[in-house]
Amino acid sequence: MIRLYISFLLFSILISPNIVYSSSSKPVSKSYPQYMLNKTLFVPAYSIANTEGFYSKWSEKQKTLILWNDNLTLLFKPTSRLFLANGATRKMDHPAQLIHGMMYLPYSFRKKTLSKVRLDLKNGKLPGKWKENKVSPSKLTVILDPGHGGPDPGAIGRSGTREKYIVLDIAQRVARILKSKGIHVIMTRKADYFITLWRRAYISKLANADVFVSIHGNAHRKRSVKGIETFYPRNSPGISRKERHRHNNSRKLAKNIQYNLIRQTGSQNRGVKPAGFYVIKNCSIPSALVEVGFLTHAYEERKLRQPSYREIIARGIAIGIIKYIQTTSKAKS
Repeated sequence: MIRLYISFLLFSILISPNIVYSSSSKPVSKSYPQYMLNKTLFVPAYSIANTEGFYSKWSEKQKTLILWNDNLTLLFKPTSRLFLANGATRKMDHPAQLIHGMMYLPYSFRKKTLSKVRLDLKNGKLPGKWKENKVSPSKLTVILDPGHGGPDPGAIGRSGTREKYIVLDIAQRVARILKSKGIHVIMTRKADYFITLWRRAYISKLANADVFVSIHGNAHRKRSVKGIETFYPRNSPGISRKERHRHNNSRKLAKNIQYNLIRQTGSQNRGVKPAGFYVIKNCSIPSALVEVGFLTHAYEERKLRQPSYREIIARGIAIGIIKYIQTTSKAKS
């Protein structure tokens, strides 16, 4: 009888919703589970989000926690003290922890770190968050997406050239050309900071845009591989009529960009291909991803380092977008 009572008591404790046990932590009884790791108190990120007015999302593919509201977007990685605030790198007192599939942040984050981040934002020490731009309904809107950024350098050439800088410069040049033609342009990033793939695709929905073009530099383990290629989202069986229309327009967009890039640069034509890249696959509008050359090819890396060549690439991409717009008559009415 005593053994039965002890067993029941232990079982009751173990299933208590307010006490969490771990071989490396001590339980802390609260209204939500907390952990004490190495004498540091950790609380669930969702509880901070609820208290501080953030939405939250966990990206299993990228192993990234995203908290966001109207002014801030925060990105966290498990086991790292570093996090991104509107693309700028900031540091917590202790690394974030992934415990039983749930992200935990140090207790000091809310009152100390987050307060400092908000003060930096108020004093202009953080880049402002991307916000939906209200545009005239008569204007066509193009989203340009320079790949990578912040702690993600992208491909790195033999001479140390980083993809994130090359594609940002090209995107800014494309934006200038399109704006000169009266086209409204939104950049997913305007400086060297990190944007999640999910956020890049989501921007196209928020902005009610017409075209999405992601710009990248390529890499290959074989140093001899070179050329330019453009991708459009791969078709899936059983898709709706609307999705089929978007797929067909994406292919037209990719073909126009590739044709004019090769015509402008004279580079090796690697063709137009379907692919399952996240940003174009999950984009709700006609979209293409262009690889402007191989940073792992010595000659192409040297060319990509030249501003004059990047201007030529930008002109090819811009002309391709404009030609697509003209042939599809997608101007908003």
